[in-house]
Amino acid sequence: MADLVPGRAVASIDIKKVTHYLLNTGHPDGAGKAKFFIDRGFSPTLPQEMVESLLGHVRQRTILSQRESAHGTQYVVSCNIETPDGSNPCVRSVWIVRNNETIPRLVSAIPGIK
Repeated sequence: MADLVPGRAVASIDIKKVTHYLLNTGHPDGAGKAKFFIDRGFSPTLPQEMVESLLGHVRQRTILSQRESAHGTQYVVSCNIETPDGSNPCVRSVWIVRNNETIPRLVSAIPGIK
């Protein structure tokens, strides 16, 4: 059986990661991601919907890769994420469990990568 992210049941997402980056079409680095997610039914006015989908993603998907860094252990999980439009595309989400902590925190979500 493939491995799941440790601590996934208590994973955490800073709402600003969603509102200021992943669903912000005006963000200089995240505009393309925002368009992708908005085109699949997520809305900047309902960011909690995306938070719940990303939490479901880390809780259900197996680890694609992991690496140690000076900040902690980073995990990448991949593939289908539930979306409001039902298209459920493949997405990679990146999580970190910081040193001396047990809670995975969202780093980013990368659309369209298998």
